[in-house]
Amino acid sequence: MKIEEWDALAKRIFMYYQRRQPDSYQLTLWFNKIRFVPGTAAQYIYDYITDQRDRMPTNLPKEIKAGWSGYLRDNPNKAAKFEKKPCPDCSGRGILTFKRFDALYGADHEFSCPCGSCQNFLRHFATRGQDNYAVYTLRQLEDLGYKIWPYRDYPPVAPQKAGGTAGLAEDVGVPFLGGENA
Repeated sequence: MKIEEWDALAKRIFMYYQRRQPDSYQLTLWFNKIRFVPGTAAQYIYDYITDQRDRMPTNLPKEIKAGWSGYLRDNPNKAAKFEKKPCPDCSGRGILTFKRFDALYGADHEFSCPCGSCQNFLRHFATRGQDNYAVYTLRQLEDLGYKIWPYRDYPPVAPQKAGGTAGLAEDVGVPFLGGENA
């Protein structure tokens, strides 16, 4: 959506609910939260909000996003289609899961980020895009000192112990929280 389309939509909503028009600063703040919504959905979103709400919504960007979800539900052919690309870094999931040992707390901390090699994360985060997330490749994370958890090994489970309880693999550094050692 272009900012001009957003201004027109917001002004129509405020006029419908007989509210004072927001200043340009407020409109710009809200626009930054809904800029991914195309202008073609503006009429649908306007109808959605005015049909669903008796009062002016207090969180207008949230209502715009709800209207956008309704638009996609009613017009599935308008939703972006993403082809899943094969990727050796993330196995095509689009998300890298990794950890780093924190000496201060004596424990590993788990993290995840979109995969920068394949861009398959856009299937999950299409409305956000690369602008709002730190996107790394597997090599960049390893250079920063992180250990990568391949998806197929998460959570890392060890084979059955002799006593019949399963523990987490020690080589991954995750403490075992149950069974005979508890």
